[in-house]
Amino acid sequence: MSCPLCQSNQTPKELFVAKNAFTSSGKLDKDLTKSINNNGGGGYCKGDNTITLVQCQDCGYVYNLTFNLEKISQEYQSEGYFSRKIVSKAMSNVIKTIKDKCLKYIDKNSVCLKIAPGSGDMVNALINEVKFFYTVDPSLVSLEIENINNLKHIQGFFDCDILKSKLEYKIDFIIFRHLLEHINTPLDFLQNVVNLLENNGIIYVEVPNFNELVKHNRFYEIFNDHCGYYQKNILINVLQSLGCEIVDEIFLFREQHVGLFFKKYPNLKS
Repeated sequence: MSCPLCQSNQTPKELFVAKNAFTSSGKLDKDLTKSINNNGGGGYCKGDNTITLVQCQDCGYVYNLTFNLEKISQEYQSEGYFSRKIVSKAMSNVIKTIKDKCLKYIDKNSVCLKIAPGSGDMVNALINEVKFFYTVDPSLVSLEIENINNLKHIQGFFDCDILKSKLEYKIDFIIFRHLLEHINTPLDFLQNVVNLLENNGIIYVEVPNFNELVKHNRFYEIFNDHCGYYQKNILINVLQSLGCEIVDEIFLFREQHVGLFFKKYPNLKS
């Protein structure tokens, strides 16, 4: 298998293996005491997946070699899947911090796209600051943010061609937070994001900070929902290869999360 980020065919280095892993950490079944022995799992509190973290020896990208796209897709569209909402002052402050940083790059004439808005916390924070907002998400939870005058919600997985057919305005700001680590074809995804964006437009991407995870041994952050784990320099390298340069950054929750702002420049591709 080639590296999902740089397409290298060099054999990756194995870093970590976990067996009996749940397909999704965001699933709440109605019967919490139900044994899943008959569904292929390993019994109560054990799933039927294996996580195999490997690292590309060319670009350094860390990813789950045994990620199961079919199973996770079923979970994301099920009634038992939940999307976290703001539940604390600290989380509310993070949304405000991100909003204030975003306002350096958007204004009342901006058209934004939020990929995977979840319950809409970030969209609600910015919706009154821009001309128009598009959102795309397969989760039923995201339907809660419909019926806003300057917003169009598209229910479904991110698909560049489908989105283009539904867009009425050109996109000059794209935001996706804690999504990229769930994408098992990150290079294709990032290329499509860049293709949707107008020249001189801005991308804001936020991911768990893999360097901080390793430094503090937070291995509970490794679960099957995440296809890959990112370091700042790896994101900078891949976005630069797609014609974007880093223009700003933000570290959140004591550096557990890293957010990077990239600007799309014409003819920048290396």
